[in-house]
Amino acid sequence: MDGMGTSESDRRADWATAQAWKLMAEHGPRTKIDETARARLSDEGASEKDLASLEISLDLYARDMLSEALLNRIGAEIRLITDRQNPLGAVQLI
Repeated sequence: MDGMGTSESDRRADWATAQAWKLMAEHGPRTKIDETARARLSDEGASEKDLASLEISLDLYARDMLSEALLNRIGAEIRLITDRQNPLGAVQLI
């Protein structure tokens, strides 16, 4: 992420971004920080502020990934790649 605050807040934002993408890759875009993940991250040195930043990042990226605009862009790209003129249904996108 672009640096806009103190070095500590920049480090926290970078860490939260990396962890959010890692968790979403492992568990999908609707993942939450469960107790197992919270304990693991705490054992690795994450503070409560770090975990709060991670929760915010997860929410932000999940909303973006599941937005209608993004799904429409993905559908348009699939139609372009596959040379389909008819819109794909939700089942076909999955």
